[in-house]
Amino acid sequence: MTGGYDFLDQLRNDLAQLPDQVHGRPRRRVWLAISPIALALVVAGTVLVLTRGGSSAVPSASAATFLNAAADHALATPAARLGVGQFYYEKYHGTDLGPLEGAIGTSEQWMNRLGTGRELYDGHFIAGFTGSAAHPAQTSFGNRSLTYAQLQALPTDTDQLASVVRRASLPAGPIGPSAAEYRTIGGLLVGSPWPIPPGLRAALLRVAAAIPGLALEEGVRDCASRAATAVVEYERGYANDKPVRMRFELFFNPATHLFLGERGTVVGQTQPFRCIALLRAGVVNSMTARR
Repeated sequence: MTGGYDFLDQLRNDLAQLPDQVHGRPRRRVWLAISPIALALVVAGTVLVLTRGGSSAVPSASAATFLNAAADHALATPAARLGVGQFYYEKYHGTDLGPLEGAIGTSEQWMNRLGTGRELYDGHFIAGFTGSAAHPAQTSFGNRSLTYAQLQALPTDTDQLASVVRRASLPAGPIGPSAAEYRTIGGLLVGSPWPIPPGLRAALLRVAAAIPGLALEEGVRDCASRAATAVVEYERGYANDKPVRMRFELFFNPATHLFLGERGTVVGQTQPFRCIALLRAGVVNSMTARR
């Protein structure tokens, strides 16, 4: 590892303490480096002040059951192994994927293990990346950053991973711990530029299943108008000194339980302030190949 520490040793010494950010190229996708909490603070020109997040109730049985079933399906999914010289290809559709804030478009990205790759927006080149062993790429994980090697080293034991998620999701200002943890997990699921190992994906979903106050909504549509099941976290806030409710959704295929994307909305408003749909993903052998 680089950056003056040994991540694996640190993880063994304190499973709940992730390493400080290493120096390197900017994180994948500028919008991913900004937490959903920060994105939620400005909606249609209105500043939202969030209060303590989550519900004091235990998780609804349906939401917890669904997430645990999704974890079981994740364990049965073949691992997408990213070898030397290979790239992880992802295609997304939704808001804030390109250079224009709030615009709806389609993003495609190729990324190798160290961070060399490129990004297209609506078929046009917008960015190229160069990573190295000395300066590897990083992706956001709550208030921390992870390289490819650190992502692979995260524990798959649910209790150990829950401690890591908790430490990476310290409440920011008025943001409550439940909301912060749910968004840390969702941010990694939608934001990792590399494949998440099946065991880690399953553990993330099991940690999410234990978060209080989640609700399950079936028969909905995701950001690409696909049939979906939503696992929803509600958050209280204020707009123009008036109380509002906000909802953060993670979407799953109702039949296969595969992750489809996320959406953030102020309850009562028609348009979401953030909506991302994962269309395709897989390992390819060049920066021009697609899945």
